[in-house]
Amino acid sequence: TFLQPCTTVNGSTTVHILQEAEENGQYTFQIKIGVSCEPESYPRTIGFWTHQFQAALCKISGRQHTPSNTLEQYLDQISSQSPTFEFSGTRKQKFQQALNILDLPRRPSMEAKLKAQLLALWLNYVAGYTEGYTLEGMTAQQIIQGSETALQNRQTKQYEYWKNLCDRFNNLG
Repeated sequence: TFLQPCTTVNGSTTVHILQEAEENGQYTFQIKIGVSCEPESYPRTIGFWTHQFQAALCKISGRQHTPSNTLEQYLDQISSQSPTFEFSGTRKQKFQQALNILDLPRRPSMEAKLKAQLLALWLNYVAGYTEGYTLEGMTAQQIIQGSETALQNRQTKQYEYWKNLCDRFNNLG
């Protein structure tokens, strides 16, 4: 049973005594109630991730939901797994590199749009926000792999297709 915050539920436990039970015997029962206070896990939009890096770089005065240490770990993890992205230098330099990809110019190319949505999907993936989600029968990892392959092989006619899948996955939440 899942409970919403601040919800109270009264319940009862029924015990059936079997014939083999010891008369006047004492039995101990243990009831465990699991509590999770983690935020809901769902993919975040490209706007969410753009905001995180803008806030981390003090470019805006909004709230940063993901700590800078965690953001840097995400970028390092992506760098080690992705043939497309490599973030290097100081933390500030890495954050600026990520922001340059996420925050598209006024008239971006389809390649730039794909890279922006792909980076957002990578961030969702390494943050654990994609677990349990699929889109058109594909997991986030499969969409990432297809997008990476299209970029690495310069399959320009596939860029829009993969960009749209990344975008739609990032907006599942």
